[in-house]
Amino acid sequence: MGLSFSTALSALSATSTAIDVTGNNLANLDTDGFKTSTVSFHDLVTQSLGAGLGSTQVGFGVGPPVTLRQFSQGAIQTTGGPLDAAIQGDGFFVVNTTSGNQEFTRGGNFQVDQNGDLTTSTGELLQGWSQMSNGTLTTNGPIGNITVPVGTLAPPTASSQFSFDLNLDAAATAGTTYSTPITIYDSLGESHIVTATFTASTTPGQWNYSISLPNGDLNAAFTPVTGTLTFGSNGQLTSPASTDTMPTVPIQGFADGAADTTLTWNLYNGTAGRITQFAQPSSVSALSQDGTAPGQLASVGIANGGQILAQYSNGDQQVVA
Repeated sequence: MGLSFSTALSALSATSTAIDVTGNNLANLDTDGFKTSTVSFHDLVTQSLGAGLGSTQVGFGVGPPVTLRQFSQGAIQTTGGPLDAAIQGDGFFVVNTTSGNQEFTRGGNFQVDQNGDLTTSTGELLQGWSQMSNGTLTTNGPIGNITVPVGTLAPPTASSQFSFDLNLDAAATAGTTYSTPITIYDSLGESHIVTATFTASTTPGQWNYSISLPNGDLNAAFTPVTGTLTFGSNGQLTSPASTDTMPTVPIQGFADGAADTTLTWNLYNGTAGRITQFAQPSSVSALSQDGTAPGQLASVGIANGGQILAQYSNGDQQVVA
């Protein structure tokens, strides 16, 4: 009789565990990174009452159920948080607890604490690779706290090259001029206007150019850089050729104390000339230079692959972790 009660009680206990697990799953429907659990049941070893062919097999009921965590890929939720992340496939985010213990989570709802560190919603510090003081970022070293560069200033980048994508009117008469400006930056982030003036030559297919800067930007008057562009019968640039040394614009003595620099004028995109001469009004289609002004941090977000990108007010974008 006692066995009957214990057998029935084991079923009630196992069923209660299953209900508890189901309740926990339901309670965490909206928990980021939660993995559902399932319950596995098994019976206890039976005993034999009696002997011979008429023996009776009596079970001991249900054994303690085993709760199994399901690690299959769940549905990825779209959020509006720029620092929210999700893992597609296998893997975990690595975090450090306040006591220094390393843990793993699939919850990617991250936020920035008062120290600029990325943390989980419960305060664990997200681990990864961050940009070092010299500006390099490597994923070969040990991981550490990921710090968002809150309130940082991106230093300026001095211009070293520039280009014009433009057409010069093949029908222009000798002496016709066309000018186009481009903004470049010195080592201190100060902007300067470089103006290129093209003058149609008396020789068909040739244009003379002159590149200048405002004298007020320099301690001494700037000597314009001059030269000649030659175009073939198909309107394409032939001289300087793509294999020639590109024209340079040396600039010395900035009035603001910036470092001297030499700008390279890129006349070609690979082997294709950026400047053409067709019978259409002279016009610019694109300007390009590689300098930037200093910029304040505007936003930080996570890109595909786990890169943490910092966007600055000057348009510069850097991978910081």
